[in-house]
Amino acid sequence: MLKTLDQVHNGSHNKDFDQLSATIANNCKVSVYDEWSSLEEVIVGVVENARLPQIDPSVRGVDFPELADEDIPTGKFSDRVLEETQEDLAILVATLQELNVKVRRPEITNHSISFSTPNWSSCGHFNYCPRDVFLALGNQIIEAPSPSRSRYFEMNAYKKVFLEYFHSGTRWISAPKPMLLDELFTNPNSKQHGFLNSEIAFDAANILRLGKDILYQVSDSGNQLGGQWLQSILGNDYRVHQCINVYLGKHIDTTFTVVRPGLVVINPERVNHDNLPALFHNWDKIWCPEPVDIGYEGYPLSSIWIAMNFLVVNPELAIVDKRQVSLIKELEKRGVNVIGLQLRHARTLGGGFHCVTNDVRRSGLLEDYFN
Repeated sequence: MLKTLDQVHNGSHNKDFDQLSATIANNCKVSVYDEWSSLEEVIVGVVENARLPQIDPSVRGVDFPELADEDIPTGKFSDRVLEETQEDLAILVATLQELNVKVRRPEITNHSISFSTPNWSSCGHFNYCPRDVFLALGNQIIEAPSPSRSRYFEMNAYKKVFLEYFHSGTRWISAPKPMLLDELFTNPNSKQHGFLNSEIAFDAANILRLGKDILYQVSDSGNQLGGQWLQSILGNDYRVHQCINVYLGKHIDTTFTVVRPGLVVINPERVNHDNLPALFHNWDKIWCPEPVDIGYEGYPLSSIWIAMNFLVVNPELAIVDKRQVSLIKELEKRGVNVIGLQLRHARTLGGGFHCVTNDVRRSGLLEDYFN
């Protein structure tokens, strides 16, 4: 019978403790150390009730720093956008299941309900992009401290599945909950690459997992203090590299897409040989071809570079937007087979295939690819 931790005593029972730890690790449903080893379980987002939140300093600073208030869109996305995206996500789910990948989904949430803290009020956004709100790394789930007020309670949609992961042995933690006061976004004297370092704030989509090395993008959706906190939590098992002078916009996965050790797709509009992270200096690089603009409704939440936001199923297989023919050809030249699907409203909603998924179990182990 499996012992509980309370039944394992110090001293003479060290062997029992080691056996218990090994059993927990083997049964744990979360195990992921990289972006490319064979995908076994993934969470795919839902688009029901998706909307754009009311205007506040976080909306201005994170999503629309280039717009005046009168130009910032708010409210529900159109029925057509939501219905067609539901269809596209259903095809993605079916495709993953045909590849023997277990698919989980967040609960559907009413994002129109207002909520508040002692300092501000907001409404919700969506559950379309699980990549943004939590980091699966090793045998742990880390809830990210999003800088967006509208996403303050978004993690609630994942609690049931995370509780299941916890019971399997997953370590489940949360970053310090940020206060998200106005001054976090509005003090120009202390602003550093997106917003202030007055508290810990970042989206998990600012992060790429490369074995023992973690690439963390400092931008409008993640500050330097967030990277420092992440290193403090991960300890000596990982090296967090802060990527500071590359892209001030939101997330990292329209700037770099790692296909496998030694091969990375790079955004040539943002990256050059001077600001390329040292980790990638000796890798084979696909400088992403000019994307096909898939269009958008209203004001886009993503640029045309959502084209390079794709999901690696294993080192020889990727799910890529079928309209990005030039990129697909470049991948195929490197021996990567491609399943071409579509998210018709990826720019409108701000998420491609990497954004709308969050892999929680892959076959790989913790490796050191750079030392």
